[in-house]
Amino acid sequence: MEAHLVATIVFKEVFTRYGAPRVLVSDRGRNFMSKLVSALCEMFDIIRHHTSAYHPQTNATCERLNSTLEQIPRAYVNEHQQNWPSILSAAMMAIRMSPATQSTGFSPFFMLFGKEMNLPVDTSLIPKTSMGMDAQCFFEQLLQSLTVAKEIAGSNMKIAQEKSKKRHDIKAKEPTFIVGDWVLLKNMRTKKGISLKLMHKHIGPYYISGLGPNFTYRLIDCKTQIPLKDLINASRIKKYVKPEPVRLEN
Repeated sequence: MEAHLVATIVFKEVFTRYGAPRVLVSDRGRNFMSKLVSALCEMFDIIRHHTSAYHPQTNATCERLNSTLEQIPRAYVNEHQQNWPSILSAAMMAIRMSPATQSTGFSPFFMLFGKEMNLPVDTSLIPKTSMGMDAQCFFEQLLQSLTVAKEIAGSNMKIAQEKSKKRHDIKAKEPTFIVGDWVLLKNMRTKKGISLKLMHKHIGPYYISGLGPNFTYRLIDCKTQIPLKDLINASRIKKYVKPEPVRLEN
């Protein structure tokens, strides 16, 4: 997917339909890092945030949804795996109408439109226009339900986040790396023809030359003195103990 296609879809399918967001989070793919996408965000006054290299947890909400979305076509795809694009629309409909029981308590569709999605079983229960329901009263009820839903969803989301944080904090430890530390970097790339199982888990050593936001670091190769282009998250590095020089005694 080229940069111009990403920019076109974001503009036509998101900005013109729902309005421009305040913040846009993406990974560090070239199509998202392009000058074209950056110019589009600058035009709409959108703040850009990028995930650190090989750390998808930064964009966990999107990655988790992608994981769910992959499972649905797997159950319905044909033996040649050629019909998966036609399944996506129905899969997205199922996701949009499903309540987020672990966070907001409401479906994404309800959070956006203030009402649940109409399904075939529901259409027969919709009041006929001949019943004379006042339009202004209807919209007032719609706005009221949307406001209440957002308040409840915000409260539910906060509770869910607090529970998640407590579970995380039980085992989590704040990184203690400082500038000048020698570290090893978790190897995330596999050369063609090389088995992942037999590769060294970490490469290096590197030394930390600078600190970034949210426990990210700038690394420089100790041998070549070439800095890495991207910030590295603390979860991918571990301390390296410099070998002591060998002393020969007569």
